[in-house]
Amino acid sequence: DWQSAMWFVVLLSLIAAISILKFLPHVPVTAPPAMKERLAMFLDKRVTITVLITFFASISSLGLYTYLSPLLQDLDNTSDLTIYLWAWGLGGLFGSITIGYLIDYFKKPKTLMALILIILTVSVVCIPIMINLTIIKYLPFFIWGAMGWASGAPQQHILLSYQPKHGSAAVALNSS
Repeated sequence: DWQSAMWFVVLLSLIAAISILKFLPHVPVTAPPAMKERLAMFLDKRVTITVLITFFASISSLGLYTYLSPLLQDLDNTSDLTIYLWAWGLGGLFGSITIGYLIDYFKKPKTLMALILIILTVSVVCIPIMINLTIIKYLPFFIWGAMGWASGAPQQHILLSYQPKHGSAAVALNSS
């Protein structure tokens, strides 16, 4: 019953909100740089290119997500997205958990980002190729989710190296 699931989400949200208010310590916020300084970051071509890469990576990952239902209807003659979305979401969880360790271990966020984009592309290309292979058909969705969710952290590291004085503004710019 979908209504019970929604009430469960509401309950979890309330528990999370109360826990945040009660248990998280107050962290002082530093003043953001002036608008002129924030816009000046775009004069650094490296920042502009990094933000554009994030923009296009997001479009490529989430763009397909938007059209998943008609795609699967055409490829697999199904409108039931549940297991495909589970595979994508579990991949996203895996990618977001492991990317920090990979960045710390290899210390080459640009190389990791290039690999993420290549693997993301291959996983999307493999969807129509592997869609008729019983259990394996979910693998491209898992990998797609993992790469999509892992793509943000290397970009943040790259931007922090380019703009160490305005790191929070650079990361915020990338996220927006």
